[in-house]
Amino acid sequence: PPDRHQIVVGGPGTGKTEFLCRRAATAIESGTPPGEILLLGFARNGANRLRTRLIDLVGPPGHRAIVSTYHSLAMRIVEAASADLGWSAPPTVLTGLEQEQLVTELLRDEDPGRWPVAYRSILTSEAMASEVTDFLLRSREHRLDADDIRSRGRDQWRGIPEFIERYDQRLLDEGRIDYGRALDLATRHIEHHPGAIGRLALVLADEYQDTSPVQADLLFAAARTGAKLTVAADPYQSIYSFRGTDIPNVYEFPSRTEEALGTRAERLVLTTSYRVPAEILDASVAVTARELPGGAGKVLSTRTGGSVACHEFSTSGEEAEWIASDVERIHLVEQVPIDRFAVFVRS
Repeated sequence: PPDRHQIVVGGPGTGKTEFLCRRAATAIESGTPPGEILLLGFARNGANRLRTRLIDLVGPPGHRAIVSTYHSLAMRIVEAASADLGWSAPPTVLTGLEQEQLVTELLRDEDPGRWPVAYRSILTSEAMASEVTDFLLRSREHRLDADDIRSRGRDQWRGIPEFIERYDQRLLDEGRIDYGRALDLATRHIEHHPGAIGRLALVLADEYQDTSPVQADLLFAAARTGAKLTVAADPYQSIYSFRGTDIPNVYEFPSRTEEALGTRAERLVLTTSYRVPAEILDASVAVTARELPGGAGKVLSTRTGGSVACHEFSTSGEEAEWIASDVERIHLVEQVPIDRFAVFVRS
């Protein structure tokens, strides 16, 4: 039913993204203006996939729906409200490399006396710049500003609050912004000015298990205009904890919608995978080997024929030689075309 908030939970290939697209298509076919529908993907290719599927379902009206990543949506809000947020013109985004270069430059000018003794001799090192940059990103994702960090009273963070204030002032002076700050500022702005995001009737988000706290807050702030909120998630596919992903977002979603939006979300579970063979699913379950809160439970498959094998090697060269020879064997003996192979490496 379209008149309620929903979380759709399912394993790989169970149709979570398809559900979101059909949810949007049904709303459009029922008379909802496409421009009042917001679909959020976690990454750019995911957002593009949502747009393509929606257009396939409803045709040209699908072009008018708002399909975006969290970062892109945040930047649109910040650009529109740049004067209210303190910029004389819409800010430009720092790349990851530019952000680390700026942190490196500011650390060179730091007073070592403000930092714990253990950090004073390495303030100008690349390793320290990398760590401080990562700290900035993580603190933005958890919506911690300089005062929040100062209030924690942790000695190892002693130099951070003043550094963040210098960093933010530098960005303001130069008309720049980083993606973490864009998410935080955009969320704060529409929390205080709900009309800034425009009228929305329906908000949908894919890959909800990958959201950080600030991304979840942005999603709820967007839905407070009176929109119905539907998300799709699988906690077992949450792989971005090193980038701030907060897996409780999934299992706390029904209670959070009740608290923030007035109605408890319905939880829908999809249990049949149409993409992943049963053997692959069984192997992946064996890898995780534990129950995750908010999960869909056992996933059944309509397909068979997959297999998983694990081989151990004493050297990377030995490993590479085996992989190359096995690709050659399968290609020649089983007549599998080379372009049907995929080899994944860690770096």
